[in-house]
Formats: sequence, structure tokens, C-alpha cells
Amino acid sequence: MVREFGMIEGISGLLLEEQVDASSLERESNMRGWELGEYQELYNGLVEFMGSVLSTDHVPYEIRYDRAVKYAVTSRPTLTRHLSQCHAFMDLFWPGCRYSADLQLFFDCYRAAPIWESKADALFFDPRMCGLDGSILAERFNAFVAYMREQARERRVRKKISDWKRGLEDQEESIGEYLDALVADHPDIVGQRADLGFVKTVAVESDALPRMSWQVDGSGHWSQVPSKERSCGAGWETRARIDPAVTMRFRELFFENRRGADRELFEHMVGYIAKVEQGEKHGAYHIHVIFLFNAKRVKRLERMRLLAQERWKRVTNGLGIVFDCHDPDYAAQLRRKGLWSLDPILDGNIEQFEKLKAYMLWYFTKDAGQVVRVKPTARSRTLTMGQTSTRDSLG
Repeated sequence: MVREFGMIEGISGLLLEEQVDASSLERESNMRGWELGEYQELYNGLVEFMGSVLSTDHVPYEIRYDRAVKYAVTSRPTLTRHLSQCHAFMDLFWPGCRYSADLQLFFDCYRAAPIWESKADALFFDPRMCGLDGSILAERFNAFVAYMREQARERRVRKKISDWKRGLEDQEESIGEYLDALVADHPDIVGQRADLGFVKTVAVESDALPRMSWQVDGSGHWSQVPSKERSCGAGWETRARIDPAVTMRFRELFFENRRGADRELFEHMVGYIAKVEQGEKHGAYHIHVIFLFNAKRVKRLERMRLLAQERWKRVTNGLGIVFDCHDPDYAAQLRRKGLWSLDPILDGNIEQFEKLKAYMLWYFTKDAGQVVRVKPTARSRTLTMGQTSTRDSLG
């Protein structure tokens, strides 16, 4: 069983109220969707910020005095440059989702001890800004970082993050066992690889994800409201690129109803491996897939790839795109580098099987930077493996 990342419970007593229904927003002409690149910019900022919080003991600002007047001097830019984003980081918090321990730590701590004293204050990021208690913003930010570190120790967040990252080792073991069993039953197989993704921006509101923000009232109750973030005109990003629940649902739809219109695709498919990942560069969710066919029965592999592309586009309602990893130029490039490993395995050829196995282990577990930190539920699985003749297994 693959070890999924540890989750920590929210701080008790914090009320999340007046949650706006996304479907109702989609019916409003003034809906504000996530614009292309916005989610990734915030997400990368929060990951970097929490990495600095958890890996160092540095204080963000040095507090000094000039004739009894406090002012702040930046001590650690890796921390202070995220001050202006802290309130916006809460836009990444969606009730019901499960987060890696570092992200959940921020959401819990910020709701328990927000840096700003009012919603209006959150519009200003001057570290010298004085609060009602005489403290300046830089002091409150220092205290907030210290509070997160204290909570991290109590909740053993660093260990949970370490356990989560070791999940790749468990996935590698699961994939190896799966392939061993599959080839034992099917000594003649050929793999076809594809990367399933999504168009960047949408043409209709229903394919976008409404951007929501959070506000807190005088009694400490938090509520979710439509975002008032100013538009940059980049177009609304396709929801499946930033919402793992949608990505995983499309993956499920792809492998369901195999006896329907695309039965030809599954007729000689003996197994598959599919994994949801998040790109480091553009931040978009996508799915790495390898289809495994009976090498002696499937006749036209090009036809299978075309069927897979057409099916992906159909189950995603036209939003899906496919990178064909068997494109002649791309395949030739891999062959020149000695990285091509998708030639058929016939009669259980051990050498070719080990070559394929090593490639697939690398392909699906190569990069911790693409591991998904946000899941729809605690039981959601980013890695799935199955056989067409038996019930799908989860890795």
C-alpha cells in the first residue's frame, strides 16, 4: 500500500461559514475565475514560504528603534518576500480537500492568528504599519512565523512531510510488484506511453474554477466570499489544470465503460498504470499513462494511440489534449540517448522486461517536485494500476 501524505487536523473552534456554492457563481455574469498562472504563482509562493519556515530558525525581520520609534530591517528575504502574499495564500484553501502537512499548517495557523487586524489592513504590506496594540506589522509577522514553528513541532509536521516524500518509494515497490505479476500472466506485452493534459484556458464559465477568498468578522468567524482580485486579462484557466478532483474524475471516466464505443482500445489491453502529477514549471495537473497491450494480438499500435487521444478528448468534453510520446522525432531523440525502452517484450524476455521495468519505475517515481500536495479526499489516490480483465487495483 502506498503511503499517502500525513494530514493534520484543523484547529478546533474555527468556524468556516457562509461558504458560497461554486455552481451558483457560474450562473453569475460577474463570476471571477482563476486566471492563467495565478494559482501556480500563489501555490509556488506558499510552498517556498513554508519550506523556509520549516527548514530554518531565522527571524524574518530585525526590529530596531530610532528615538523610541520602531522600524524593521529585513533579515531573511526568503521569508519576508512572502508577507504581502499571506492573506492571498488563503485563496488556496478549499474546504473538504486534504493538504500536505505543511500547507495545512499554514491554513490552520493563519486562521488562528491572522497577521492583519482587519480586512482593510490586508491591503497594505508596509512592515512599519502600526497596530492598535502598538506593534508594527513586522513584529506580528515575526510572531506568526514563530507560532507556525511551534505548532509544527507539536504536530510533528517535519516527520509527516518526510513520510509523505517517502511515498515515492512505496509507489516504486507497488509498480514493480504489479509489473512482475502482469508479465507472469502475459509474457507478451508492449507498452504505449501518453501524457494526458488539458487546454490552458476555457471558452465557457462552467469549465473554469471560481476564485474564492476568505474574510473574518469581529468575532473570529471566517467565511468564503467571491474574490475581488483585479483581473490581469490572462483568461480563465481550465479547472482540471488546478483542481485535482476534476483531473482524477476524468481519469476514472477514461477507464470506465470499456465495452462502449471504444471497446477496440481495450480489447487487447492487458493492463495500465496512470498517475496524476503537478507540473513544476506551469503547475498544471496532468496524467502520465502507460497502456500495456498483448504484443502478439494488437495489430496497429498507431490506431490504439489515436483511439486513446479521441477517448480522452471525449471524456473531458473537448478539454483534453495528449502528448504522443511515440512521435517519431521524440522517439528518435530518446533512442539516440539510449533511453528508449518501449519495444515489445516477447515470450517473457527478461532483458527487455527489466529494461521496460526500470524505465517505468523512473517515469512514474522520478520527481518529488511533481508530487500532488492537494487531494480531494484523504482516500484519493494519485497512482492507479489495473488489468482490463480484473478489478482495478490502487497503488
